[in-house]
Amino acid sequence: MLRVEKLNYEVKGRKLLRDVSFQIRKGEVLALLGANGAGKSTLMKLLCGEYKPTNGVVTLHGKKLDSYDPRILARGRAMLSQQQHVSLAFTAGEIVMMGRYPHFKSSPSLTDKEVVNEVMALCGVDTLADRVFMSLSGGEQQRVQLARTLAQVWENPDSLLLLDEPISALDMHYQQKVLAIAKALSRKGFIVVLVVHDVNFAATYADRVIMLKHGRKLFDGTPVEVLNPANIYTVFSVEASVELNPRTLRPYIRLEEMPVDAFKINSKLSTDHLKHVPLKQRREQLLAQDPYLSISEQAEVLRVPEAELWMMDKGRHVNFINQSLESIIPKLSSLGEVSVYTRNACCTQKTVQQYTTAMNDGYAPHISTQSPIVNALRHDLAEWHAGFLVKEVGDEGLHFFDDKGMLIHGLQLCDTSDRDAFCAITAWLEAKQDEKPQFGPSSTAAKHHPQSNNPASQNAKEEIGINEVRKIFAEAVANSAMLEITTMNRGCVHSYIGTIKNLIDQGFRYMIKDDRMELELRLPLVEHIFRSVSSAEEDVLEFFDQHGVLALRISNRSKEKQIATSRSVRGNVVI
Repeated sequence: MLRVEKLNYEVKGRKLLRDVSFQIRKGEVLALLGANGAGKSTLMKLLCGEYKPTNGVVTLHGKKLDSYDPRILARGRAMLSQQQHVSLAFTAGEIVMMGRYPHFKSSPSLTDKEVVNEVMALCGVDTLADRVFMSLSGGEQQRVQLARTLAQVWENPDSLLLLDEPISALDMHYQQKVLAIAKALSRKGFIVVLVVHDVNFAATYADRVIMLKHGRKLFDGTPVEVLNPANIYTVFSVEASVELNPRTLRPYIRLEEMPVDAFKINSKLSTDHLKHVPLKQRREQLLAQDPYLSISEQAEVLRVPEAELWMMDKGRHVNFINQSLESIIPKLSSLGEVSVYTRNACCTQKTVQQYTTAMNDGYAPHISTQSPIVNALRHDLAEWHAGFLVKEVGDEGLHFFDDKGMLIHGLQLCDTSDRDAFCAITAWLEAKQDEKPQFGPSSTAAKHHPQSNNPASQNAKEEIGINEVRKIFAEAVANSAMLEITTMNRGCVHSYIGTIKNLIDQGFRYMIKDDRMELELRLPLVEHIFRSVSSAEEDVLEFFDQHGVLALRISNRSKEKQIATSRSVRGNVVI
């Protein structure tokens, strides 16, 4: 048995491997999966003894690796590394014979020669025995090195066989054959640990899969348990669907196409020719390719302000809000309860509430309290550029945009809204006749919002994965924990304080959905998630977008704040 206990490896203060623990029995194939830099090769080098762990222990058959006699250990553990440096003119046969060095002192025995011939034939390199190793192709060199590795432990079924990317340079036939050899040897007692990048190979040939990210073990289990769309996205940041092969009962992973806009990644490409194609025609072509794109995603691909597509969709049902922007805000309280939303690149937060207005140093806090929740909005009108009042039946509401035409905030009427008040606001706007607003060119430049420098951000933070976030949400539901959920953008900070109930996990999208609050988190657009403990002993999660801007903060309210919130709700006090 191979046992790894709390393994850590650090170089110049940089932790390459953190608290990794697992054990493998004889007869198992373990596949290590993870993106580049996840720590797979570092772990393999610790298992083969090339690196010494900063902390932790590795034992093989109940004995620490560093307590073995090197020659005896070499007969029971062999490693195929990613990179093999051969500078002298050895032949392929001589390279493979090197694997037998632990088994003889001066000259190889008949058994040594038989083993070399057998493994070279198995790896398809027997005809290359007299060829100079450096003259071989990359795939041929890899197969020669595999034969050398196998020769080292060939007759010892208690061996540990470590294969670091053994199929990276091989064609389809030998990729399958190498993994089939590893699996066949495991069935005779070998412990096999291998690193592969193809998740389907891991699903087909491995008995267990460990998925690493940032030097940590995130997932550990059988292929069926571990290889699902959510875990694959967490580790590799790619969309995938997973099906169960009815013949083998093993998962089959089908990767989704990753869309890339050449004009977005290459600033030297000209878009002048697109100016002659009407926006409506370009949009129709885009939706023909992918009809499920949201308006914001369409705007990003078409490189136009999102507001342009809103005007195209709503047409004659729109009243413009431009010069009347500041004047309309106090009128919102007359609408009664409405569905209010705030949006940024990563998420959209919605709450059902009523506006109450109080101006304060350029900010307009619109706050209402209703048991058992507290909602709060804080608007920076300096970042608001224009808005649209939409009067289409069934879709009545107001939607506000920044100067780049990005949607940042809005409201829609609900069953309990005052529609007469909405008609009055519509008549007022029609009488003022605001002009059609103009928006600047779309830009992805990050601009920080007022909350991005919250003191909680200055405490010690630990980056975590979305799977751990899922567990935190599940615990919050189970414990009826009081959470403070704050979504923010350039012009708005939108908070909800209360408990959560319904969790909806769609892989690429994660939702918290209740009667009066909804949070939609778009996972592909979340670049980093940090966890910290604030000075008030609150557990804080911070979600950053791809430009490093804080988009969402979720904190577990302390008992003192929960009591204060409860009192303010019971007394209907505006906070």
